[in-house]
Amino acid sequence: MKTRHLAGAGLDVAWTEPIDPDDPILAENVTVTPHIGGVTNESYDAMAEAFTANVRNLTTGKPLQHCTVR
Repeated sequence: MKTRHLAGAGLDVAWTEPIDPDDPILAENVTVTPHIGGVTNESYDAMAEAFTANVRNLTTGKPLQHCTVR
């Protein structure tokens, strides 16, 4: 059954960091992580691999990956 209500939310960012423990949003079904939630060894490894692939592509005349400017 669709009620058009959210059951909960996961937030990677708050309007202030760290979030105030008395913030009313925390009374809801909400999980809040600091904005560094994506800072992991795996994400850094993936960024380094994408960077080196783009350097390789640039030096060989191939299209750049993850590039929205043409």
